[in-house]
Amino acid sequence: MPFVISNSPGSFRFALQGTALRVLIADPQRRVRAALKTLLSHQSGIQVVADTAAYENLHHLIQVCQPELLLIDPAIADQPFETVLHHLREAYPWLCIVAMSGKAELQPRALAAGANRFVSKADPPDRLLNAILPNHPA
Repeated sequence: MPFVISNSPGSFRFALQGTALRVLIADPQRRVRAALKTLLSHQSGIQVVADTAAYENLHHLIQVCQPELLLIDPAIADQPFETVLHHLREAYPWLCIVAMSGKAELQPRALAAGANRFVSKADPPDRLLNAILPNHPA
């Protein structure tokens, strides 16, 4: 099972030990979730364990699926995105959180609110892969 070596706002590192990194995708847009699942399913060392469009399901899925990494568009909730990230960080300090948004200017605020990494939805797929697995060959 992958384990987290370092998990602090703005960074994280995994050590993979023979099994896939367990990823949960939370995004309100079906097409985004489908594209992410397709992209990630073609990567060795990554397993998408669940996806959701509903913030109400997120806590249950985290508890049941036990992901190591959460890819989330904080717009999934009907709350300010800083509140969403802060609550997730508080509830799951072990979880690596990669915030995604179409608004790249939100990056500093997302990191300050508890995300480990931030990816703009306008970025190319390799940038997302590098955010998840920093040693991924671009």
